[in-house]
Amino acid sequence: MKTNYFKAILLLVSFLTVSSSFSQSSYSDKFPKWRLGLNMGGTWQSNDLSKNKAGLAGGFNIERILNRKEEALVGFSLGFRFLSGNSYGLDNNRNIALKSNTVLNGTIDTTLNYFKSPGYFYNNYKTKHGEGAFELKMNFPKFEKRTNIVFHLWGGIGVATYSTKINALNGDTMYNFSNIASQPSIGNLQSFYDKSYETVADGSSASVASSWAPSCGFGLGYRFSKNVALVFEHKLTFPRVDVIDGQQWKDDNTRTGNNDFYHYTAAHLIFTIY
Repeated sequence: MKTNYFKAILLLVSFLTVSSSFSQSSYSDKFPKWRLGLNMGGTWQSNDLSKNKAGLAGGFNIERILNRKEEALVGFSLGFRFLSGNSYGLDNNRNIALKSNTVLNGTIDTTLNYFKSPGYFYNNYKTKHGEGAFELKMNFPKFEKRTNIVFHLWGGIGVATYSTKINALNGDTMYNFSNIASQPSIGNLQSFYDKSYETVADGSSASVASSWAPSCGFGLGYRFSKNVALVFEHKLTFPRVDVIDGQQWKDDNTRTGNNDFYHYTAAHLIFTIY
C-alpha cells in the first residue's frame, strides 16, 4: 500500500509542476486559480455477488482552473484526486465454481478445501480501495455565479489499488454450512459469519494489486460564497478486472468475463482560491 501511496504523491507533484508552469504564461491574477476539496462518503461495488454494502471512504482533490473568464458559459479544470475506503459484499447463493478457485479448493492451503467438502461456499469479501487519478472537469461558471448552484461533470484516468480478503475460516477451521438452510437469507449469513476477513481472496495477493482505471462522475451542490461550496458527488471507477470481489468463475468453471467496478458517493467541501 505504501508503494501505491508513493506513486500517487509522485503523480500529484508532477501535476502541480506542470500546472504551475502553464499558469505563468496563461492566466492573470484576477480570476479564480485553484480549487481544493475534502470529501467523505461511501464506496461500494457492482460485481458478481447478490448483496454489496458500502463502506466508509474519503479523500481529497486539487484542481487548476483553466477558464480565462470568471463568467464563462462553460469552464474546465484539470485536477488530481486521491480516494481511499472499504467495500463489502455477501452472496446467499451457493458458489459451486470452486474447481478453479485456488483459495477455496486446497491449492494454496490444503486445510482450506471447500471444493472437496461440502462442494460449495457462500461468497463474501472486504476490499480495501485506493485511487489516485487525474481528472478533466467541466462546469458552468456563469450559471453558477448567477444561481449559486454548482453542477459539474468529469472524466479521469489513474491508478486503482485493491486488496480483497474473504471470511473463509471460523477461527482456525472451515465453516460448517450444514447448520444453515441451503439458501439462507442475507441476514442469516451476516450473523453466521464472524466478519474476520482473514483469507486473501482468489485473484488477489498478500500485497496490494493495482491497475489503470478510467473513471467518471458528476456533482451537484450550492456555493455559499465565492470561496466555499458544498457539493454532493457520485463517481464510478472501472479497474478493468473481475477480482476485486474475490469471485471470477461461473458454475462451469469458466471466467465470468464481467469486470467489477465501484461507486463512490460523497459530500465534498470545495474551497476556491483566487
